[in-house]
This record gives sequence, C-alpha cells and structure tokens, in this order.
Amino acid sequence: MNPEQITFRQLQPEDAQAILSWRYPPPYDVYNFRPADAEADLRYLLDPVNNFRAILDAAGELVGFCSFGVDGQVPGGDYGVKALDIGMGIRPDKTGRGHGTEYARAIVQYGVEHYGASKVRVTIAHFNLRARKVWENLGFKPVSQFARAGSDRRFVILLCEAKERPWEAVQRRWSRIRAQCIVHRRDQILMVQHHHQNGDTWWCLPGGGVEQGETSADAALRELREECCVDGVIIRETSHQTYAADDETYTFLVDIGDQTPHMGTDPELQADAQILADMKWVTLSEIPERDRAFLWAAGLLGVAEFSAEVSGWGDCVSYPGSHEVLSGKSQA
Repeated sequence: MNPEQITFRQLQPEDAQAILSWRYPPPYDVYNFRPADAEADLRYLLDPVNNFRAILDAAGELVGFCSFGVDGQVPGGDYGVKALDIGMGIRPDKTGRGHGTEYARAIVQYGVEHYGASKVRVTIAHFNLRARKVWENLGFKPVSQFARAGSDRRFVILLCEAKERPWEAVQRRWSRIRAQCIVHRRDQILMVQHHHQNGDTWWCLPGGGVEQGETSADAALRELREECCVDGVIIRETSHQTYAADDETYTFLVDIGDQTPHMGTDPELQADAQILADMKWVTLSEIPERDRAFLWAAGLLGVAEFSAEVSGWGDCVSYPGSHEVLSGKSQA
C-alpha cells in the first residue's frame, strides 16, 4: 500500500458507528470501545472539537481513524512541549499485516499540512511494541514514560521534529532496500520458505527490509534472528545488487556457530498473516531452479564450498521446461 493512496474525511456518523463495533484480540482489546458507553463515545467521536478523521483506502473504504489534538494525550503524561498530538486506530482486520508504517506516514503528512505543526507527538501503550516500532520507523523518538493517572498502565511519549520531515525518507514496501544472509554448513544452505497471499511460494535466504536508522548489516542479522531464532556474526558482504533505483539487496556471509535454527515469525504480522511457512537446511540440488537463480546474484559463488561444487557440474546446458538437454558446444 502506498501512503499516497490513503485519504481522509471528517468522521461521519456511519464511520463512528462502525468504529464503535470494532473488536481487537488480546492484548489489544484494551482499545475496544465499551458497549455501555456507546452513546457518549459516539458524541465524543463526532464532536468537531476533537478533530477525528476517517482513514480511507484507495477504494474509499473505511480502514481506520485518527485524531489531532488533546485526544492523543493520556492523563499523567508530560505535555509541556508544544506539539501536535496524534491518535490512530486501524480496523482490526487490517492490523498486523505490515501496513502500519504506511498508515502512520500518511496521517503525519496530513496532520503537518493541515495544522502547521513544528513538532508531532504520539503516546503509545508501553506493551504495544508493534505500534512503537511503526512510529520510530518514521523518526519519532521516545522522550518520556509514565503511568496513567489512577492506573498502573504505562505509556511512552514519542516526539518528532516536523521541520526535518524524517517520515519522507522512509523506504518500506514502495521503496525496497533489503538485506539477507548466507548461512551454510558444508554443502547445505539455511533457507526459509515464504508463502504469499497470492499463492506464490518461494525459497529464499533469511532476510527482509532495512528499516530507517538501520545499517544493511544490522538489518540482515535482525531478520536472521526473527526468522530463524539465531544470532549471527557477519564475516563479509558477498553482494550488493541494484535491481532498480529504489530496489536494492545486500547479502552477507554470516556465521552462527553451533546454534540450532528454529522457524520464527515476522513480529509486525499477526499469526494469520504470517508469510514465513518453513525453514530448513538444503543442498543446491534440493532448491527449485527459479529460487536457486537468486543465489548466484547473492554471491554464493564467492563461498568456496559452493564454488567448488559448481565447478564440477560440467558443461551441459539445461533449461527448466525444456524436454532436451544440450551439450555446451555449438550446434550447427
């Protein structure tokens, strides 16, 4: 999803009614509106003083809501610094699918343009690491923590300098910079299988997107930790491929010692939206030809064990889908 496809409108009664019915699973159920308070909450959402907006996708469908002003503050926090406070709620079935950064970026852009703020601020429940990661990706920095007045629930306040517009530098999904790891033991490579919603299944190296403020090497090790539950040490970079102006991939040869990998998860995605389907050690002969092709671009031939293996393959030419195998010599 591209942030430019997201639009906003003044919250309408039908929007507010829909929002009041949304139900989040634990531990996010703390964001559910209480049915007993529905009448008062409806008035609150529709009161122009509270600056609520409906968030619409490219098809004009309601996918969330946001607020600008005091609604984004939590009692007990220090809000002495002048800033535009932002609140955000995304429709339950749209959460945990990796689009949080896109929604938040569009909201910040809209808020700064319409309210002329020099600083932008969000207050996040301490337990909600997923939301905190989203805002930190956009350049928001934590400035304080506190317990809500009359409660033991803790919150974090994050602040962003609007004049620096750090959210404009975010490169995620619509601008791809990736980092990945080559991890091997003798002639076996550690691979993960991704199963996408369109039905496509790929075997690939552990890796993913480089986040703002992260080096490609740090991103490669983080993704390895998330997907395979092991810590690695980078030996060297094996490849840097530029597929387009905004599509680059860095690959690193990584050592994990004698650790035993286990399939992990993507922390930004909910359980029913995970694309990680499998993980295992495989030899080159076990990898589909389509997926194996990307290993050459990743610099696998720069790893001695695999360079030696490939050199023994001979000079026969084959092509997937072909019914014949040709010799490497010219055919007159």
